[in-house]
Amino acid sequence: MSFASDVDKFVKKTEKRIEHAHRYAATKLINDVIDDTPQDSGYAAANWRSGVGSAPAGPVDRTSVAEAKAEALMAIAAWPMGARLEFANYAPYIFSLEFGDSKHRPAGMVRRNIKAFDRNVKRAAKRGA
Repeated sequence: MSFASDVDKFVKKTEKRIEHAHRYAATKLINDVIDDTPQDSGYAAANWRSGVGSAPAGPVDRTSVAEAKAEALMAIAAWPMGARLEFANYAPYIFSLEFGDSKHRPAGMVRRNIKAFDRNVKRAAKRGA
């Protein structure tokens, strides 16, 4: 093996690890936010929307959290490095849920999971691809 091929092998391995950490952290963040969204009817939790470059516009008439997670997984699978992954919620009362209207999650669902994001990236980077 030459030095150049050793460097090339290292670069490819590192790129895979970075991509793994990139997707793992996004998946964990989105799933945790959806799971932590207070549920009464399920409308707010099911209305998390995900997309590459922009989130799909407007609320959807669904109460299935599984559908929201499936949409997120499809967006993450299509998400190239360097592009924006958008995550939004159009339930009219989502802001109230985030900032204290829920006794179930008074610390919100986005704020508390953003705090764990760095830890999840580090965990994913250690695991590798």
